[in-house]
Amino acid sequence: MSKSLTSKPARKTLRTLTKEEVIEAIKKLAQKLGRVPLLRELLNTRKVSLKGLHRTFVTYRNALLACSLEPPGRYKITLKELFQDWAQVALKVGKIPTIAEFEAHARYSHQGLVKHFGGWRQVPAGLLQFSRENGLEREMRDAVELLKLSLQPQPRNGGAETKTGFRAYGPRFREGEAIYGAPLFPAPLAMAPTNEMGVLFLFAAEARNLGFRMLRVQAGFPDGEAFREVQPGRWQRVRIEFEYESRNFLAHMHPISGCEMIVCWKHNWPECPLEVLELSALFPELG
Repeated sequence: MSKSLTSKPARKTLRTLTKEEVIEAIKKLAQKLGRVPLLRELLNTRKVSLKGLHRTFVTYRNALLACSLEPPGRYKITLKELFQDWAQVALKVGKIPTIAEFEAHARYSHQGLVKHFGGWRQVPAGLLQFSRENGLEREMRDAVELLKLSLQPQPRNGGAETKTGFRAYGPRFREGEAIYGAPLFPAPLAMAPTNEMGVLFLFAAEARNLGFRMLRVQAGFPDGEAFREVQPGRWQRVRIEFEYESRNFLAHMHPISGCEMIVCWKHNWPECPLEVLELSALFPELG
């Protein structure tokens, strides 16, 4: 039987690479660039997917260490470089970019700006103040004008107040008033976890960024269930046990067959047969 003329070609998806294949891809890119590649640069090659990287190494830092490469987080990107990166994206899209628009066109991750200013919504006001304090208004004129325009109140429906008392256009930038820097600890948990509850709280705050959607948490074993995207458009359920240290799984005498993943702050069980997500690896500055 002949194929229908209206049938669409099957969508191509990236297969999950083995650890050896991920290492080879990183090393080839590093040789081509002459330096340690950024995560964005690796993903842009279309050879390695973010979900595949999480599945094999959990974090990009772990993958770089497996390649005997120094994680790029060790060097500091200046705020001026981040501003220039933001400006070229903003001028390209013709407005204040969303996170998705920024990630699609920027050189660096949006996380750098978020860490500086405490949130993506605070970035425009923070960059405008930064340009004034550092004499960049002439050098970055087009971007500064866009910032000024965007920070003018643009109410919808005549600016009518909502039931909560906030106007429809959201928080208002007040010209001439003091601007404060971002919190020194932009993570939702100001201090590193010291117990299992701290691990659970931090994971809940970062779960979306890590590609998880929680189904439930409970007092019994295992502590939680989540959906995780294992391939583009394909999700699977994973049962999770939260521990401060991965080896505590043994001390609590949990059955290996009862879950598929341990989420912990410290991974000190090298021979663990389960997948382990070590949250401290997300904060290399604490190492």
